Amino acid sequence: MSDVGLVLVHAKGDRSAFLEVPVGVLPLPDALLCAAAFLIEGLDGAPLDAVARAVAQLVASASPASSADAVVRARIVTGGVAVTSADVPLGIALPVEEAVFGAVNVVDECDDFGVYLLRVGAGKSIPTHEHRRMDEWEFAYAGELALQGVPIETGQAVRWPLRFPHRWDNRGASEAVVLCIDRPRFDASDEILIDATFLDPCPTRFCPTLPR
Repeated sequence: MSDVGLVLVHAKGDRSAFLEVPVGVLPLPDALLCAAAFLIEGLDGAPLDAVARAVAQLVASASPASSADAVVRARIVTGGVAVTSADVPLGIALPVEEAVFGAVNVVDECDDFGVYLLRVGAGKSIPTHEHRRMDEWEFAYAGELALQGVPIETGQAVRWPLRFPHRWDNRGASEAVVLCIDRPRFDASDEILIDATFLDPCPTRFCPTLPR
């Protein structure tokens, strides 16, 4: 890991998370840094090695490879001591699955959680649905998205209560992206389609914050 830059992406209490990336890909876009901070916050309580791996894979997949041995390292520090880290090759290709709204990139999955990039095609929607077992956090990552029929700014996030019907619409002319955390990992049998003409406003939104 020679010739790298260090970025602090999240700090809470005595825990901080850092990204070490080749200087050739710096500065990282704010949207990507906010997405990494969202993952760290939404995966609170998950095994730290798994959290580091998910963050590293998200950032590495969004950054083009600069050399054959270039990697992204996500390092989590607690009480001033590095407790875990994960190295992922820069430019890693994420698995892709087809979906009715477009496609899904699987950022990472383990027994505790799954992290996904929901790629919503132009003019398409993630149909109204609810979950009865999965705890779900979602982050408006890119594109012209509407949530519950109301436009939402990129960089905003929401945590869905169980049995709360929700819907995403892409109102733009190009692909939009939602970053999603499911805990436990995604289970298709727990995505219950709902026939609803009116949707309750989404719960309180929040924006993952970046230390400056």
